[in-house]
Amino acid sequence: MEEEEELEVVPASQTSHVLAFLDKYTTYRIQVLAFNPAGDGPRSVPVIIRTLEGIPGAPGPIIFTEITMNSLRVGWDTPQEPNGEILGYIVAYETSMPSESKL
Repeated sequence: MEEEEELEVVPASQTSHVLAFLDKYTTYRIQVLAFNPAGDGPRSVPVIIRTLEGIPGAPGPIIFTEITMNSLRVGWDTPQEPNGEILGYIVAYETSMPSESKL
């Protein structure tokens, strides 16, 4: 994945700034520099920081194998957007009654 540097200009009257719309559970390298009409000053020492975890995206398609009269194996792909470390999965199921068809 190619990294793309983004820049945000902050007025000289401020000494803090909120970086918004960052990706969840993503590592960023942050640096600051001052500039004036003479040009850009040197960058600060980079700081590596990671945003917090968020709710995971949906797991991938559900597939069924090893279907017998009283069991089956259900499988799925990990979420495309895990947004953190996946601790486990909850598999929910219920009995589905077929619809009564009127003849």
